[in-house]
Amino acid sequence: KEERGEIAEKFILAEELKKFKKHPKVNEVKKISDTNVSAGYDIQSFQTLDSVEIDKFIEVKSFLGAKNFYWSINEINVASKINNNYFLYIVDSSRVREKDYSHFEISNPYKYFGMKNFLEQIPKHEFRIEPQSFIFNLESIDF
Repeated sequence: KEERGEIAEKFILAEELKKFKKHPKVNEVKKISDTNVSAGYDIQSFQTLDSVEIDKFIEVKSFLGAKNFYWSINEINVASKINNNYFLYIVDSSRVREKDYSHFEISNPYKYFGMKNFLEQIPKHEFRIEPQSFIFNLESIDF
């Protein structure tokens, strides 16, 4: 699973570097999950060629077979803070070697999935109850 995630992250990093190869700050597009595992995202990049600073934070999720992934509470909390600058890139690991394969992308997944509603439904209690991750099933989406 870790190896599959690493391959998916490298796949996305290569896509981002290719997309922004003419950006004057392309060297700032990088995979940060190797050095900062608590950042809440894997890759920093740009939203457009006109971006003057890093403004896109990508969490890469991959699957093999069943179309599902886990999204951690740390990643969700980071997504809630940076909203439209946070993206989930979902990669079908069985297809990364296909020439024309492209990942599935969700902008502002905190809003997209309505995570605020889920988190508000956690009952208030005398001790802190907090989920560590949520599983997302995407079987209904055609990749």
